[in-house]
Amino acid sequence: MPEALLSIDHCFSQNKDNEKDLNDVIVKEELLIKLIITKAFFDFSDAIKQDLDLTEAYENILELLVKYEMEEAGVILDEFRIH
Repeated sequence: MPEALLSIDHCFSQNKDNEKDLNDVIVKEELLIKLIITKAFFDFSDAIKQDLDLTEAYENILELLVKYEMEEAGVILDEFRIH
């Protein structure tokens, strides 16, 4: 599961310049995105923190979602960095 974060981060990064399409995807797939970021935090946080690439990918994803006003991503990002 944690390795999927690398692909998700790559996809989001490739589409940062196309804000409308990226926003549409985030809104359309909001439930799935929340499931992924929550599962990653609760079940794989330690494994993610042990790998610099995974940590950067996860934080990039969460930061991007915060930019698109997904409050849960902000809470998870804060908790991930604290613990």
